[in-house]
Amino acid sequence: MKTEILRLDNVSLQMSGIMQLERFNLQIFSGEIMGLMALNAHGVSSLVSLLQSNTPVHFGRVYYCEQLVNSHIYSRTTPNEIVVIEQKSHLVNGLTVGDNVFVLSGVERRWLLHTQSFRGRLQELEQAVGVDIPCNRQVEELSLFERCMVELLKAWESGARLVLLWNISHFLAGTDIGRLHYAIRHFASRGMAFIYISNSYEELCGLCDRIAVMYNGSVVKVQERVSGGSEDIHALLQQFTGTISSPPRSAMSRGSICLNLSSVSTALLKQVDLAVYSGECLAIHTEDRRLLDGMRRLATGQSALLGGKVLIDGEPIHRPMARDQRVAYIAENPSQMMLFQDMSYLRNLTFCLPRQIDSWFRRRSIYRSLRRELTPELGAVFDKDIRDLNAQEKYALIFRRVLLQQPRVVFFEQPFWGNDVLLQQHIERQVQLLLAKKIAVVVLIVGIYDAFPLAERTLIYKNGHLLTQ
Repeated sequence: MKTEILRLDNVSLQMSGIMQLERFNLQIFSGEIMGLMALNAHGVSSLVSLLQSNTPVHFGRVYYCEQLVNSHIYSRTTPNEIVVIEQKSHLVNGLTVGDNVFVLSGVERRWLLHTQSFRGRLQELEQAVGVDIPCNRQVEELSLFERCMVELLKAWESGARLVLLWNISHFLAGTDIGRLHYAIRHFASRGMAFIYISNSYEELCGLCDRIAVMYNGSVVKVQERVSGGSEDIHALLQQFTGTISSPPRSAMSRGSICLNLSSVSTALLKQVDLAVYSGECLAIHTEDRRLLDGMRRLATGQSALLGGKVLIDGEPIHRPMARDQRVAYIAENPSQMMLFQDMSYLRNLTFCLPRQIDSWFRRRSIYRSLRRELTPELGAVFDKDIRDLNAQEKYALIFRRVLLQQPRVVFFEQPFWGNDVLLQQHIERQVQLLLAKKIAVVVLIVGIYDAFPLAERTLIYKNGHLLTQ
């Protein structure tokens, strides 16, 4: 007989006057890995907060380990023993791995602690999941993968029955994700339950027993024993949002080379060769951030060129790429990193235009022209405060700024980082605007599950070396 770990029964949760969860139903059993895929981000963070801290609900019931812990009548004041593993660390810096796993988890309550016994017990756990992390190692020295594993071991030692993993593939490399999945399956076989939140359907299919699809704060479908096809998800997208995923682009006839890196070396790049064609979408996958950081620092002018040549349209450039109008860079999480909160919409839009518009009369004329041209497409956004724009409006602003710059090539870092499925589709449509103007787009991706559907070529790098194309 299955043991129920968590049940949310017709739960509705309102926060700041906004309904975050509405008639939310979910049931998870011991040893089960439940995937959670959100078509939009509405209600996801509220769900995590509810599970951890028993935020009072407006309707429905929450059961944890077959006990009522939250309802519209009663809400337990103590938090649930549910562990969240995410990009943010939940370990205590300044202490060792052993201290975090055994002492802070509440396992050891003695005045005198036997570190030798810690070491033996930790080695037993690590051998079972295939890792080797010294017991006396400081937490600050851990890699992202090691930190996630330590948090998972700590959850097991503390007796937590449910672990929630949130967008793990956004910050872990491909091989590390595979090792973490192995550890998850190991602890699931010993009775621990998991909620695995991800916007990659392929990733969820490879790990989870079931997948719950969430939209506007409700579970709209629970798929049993997933097989790996994404047709059902595309059908759900069309049913609930009226949108259809962008089909993969067919390989186009290659035009001229607009960007050529010839044996380029910087502090982080070693002998990189790259040719990008006009109007092409090229995806570069890497299992660590070194190559991505090197490309970013090269494109933004943070790293000096130590060797090799950078050519645009066959002409070598002798100044930082960031100072060349023919190159644009869209940063990771651009809605937070690339907009000036205290500037108007139009000032943000024209930020990358040449200095000639410093003239007040010239700028006024350009603003009127942009309003007239873009209002049918973007709507009434020009008088909005930047802080009041939604995520899709912010991305539309950033891409229109790039279009006004008229670059030959655009570097786009981690396009799907932290974004829900609907926003991912919106980003794809914005990239298509660039490609339609014969602007080359180079997408830089860490991880194995963030495939970019519009890419015509994909380069896979490992340890700085090209593996396959």
